[in-house]
Amino acid sequence: MIEVGRSEDLGRFTYEKPLAQAAPTTVVPLGQTDVLTVEMRVVQSGTPSVFEADPTTECVWFVVGGRARFYDGVDALVGEFGESEGVAVPRSIAYRFEAVGDADLQVLHIAAVDPRLGAEVQSERTAMQPVIYESPEFDEGSDIQVPRVWVGDDMLAVTVEKVRDGGGDDRPHAHFGIVGAWFLLSGRVRFHGASDDEAFEMTTHDAVFLPSGTAYGFRALDHEPAEFLHVKALDLGTEKHVRVDY
Repeated sequence: MIEVGRSEDLGRFTYEKPLAQAAPTTVVPLGQTDVLTVEMRVVQSGTPSVFEADPTTECVWFVVGGRARFYDGVDALVGEFGESEGVAVPRSIAYRFEAVGDADLQVLHIAAVDPRLGAEVQSERTAMQPVIYESPEFDEGSDIQVPRVWVGDDMLAVTVEKVRDGGGDDRPHAHFGIVGAWFLLSGRVRFHGASDDEAFEMTTHDAVFLPSGTAYGFRALDHEPAEFLHVKALDLGTEKHVRVDY
């Protein structure tokens, strides 16, 4: 039996940098389930952020504006990162970062969580990994390029989908056992749920959050290509992880 994808759970968000910050760090939520959290952090220059090792979470930090220095553990510098760069953090890695330069840091925090009670899986990776997105050229005859930004051990995958004008994956489909999010880095896109009647337009820094089983499709609109940060988090609490087309 073919499962029916839902569209009522599709969450739409728009990120706008706060005009004023009451604290050195401001967290702007973009979507959350028990499996995936996506948020933007706006950090004033010179402000440190420290994170303890977490055996149930792997995450990616992706810089949208400003610059950041990331440290593995206490003092081991991983690197300094600007726009379309960042780091991936496997399970059980302690780390910290600080905003540097004159501009406030704007950084996406994408975290996948193992929902199984007491799950503490040791990562095969023992250190943070730099992640860098460089916009690719299109292959001849291709409407979409999908360079990987990060594929984790077992939970998290982050790619950027670069889509030509008129290109996309417009046929409604849903992913079961996978929570997804789309964050538009540039361009203009027509996004829809299970029905084309539910279509809406997305522009730079608009986001869509897709719980498991949420039906959707999209198509790029502008003469310039659209670039989407695409996040997939595997729900390890279920055995079924499939795509269904409608």
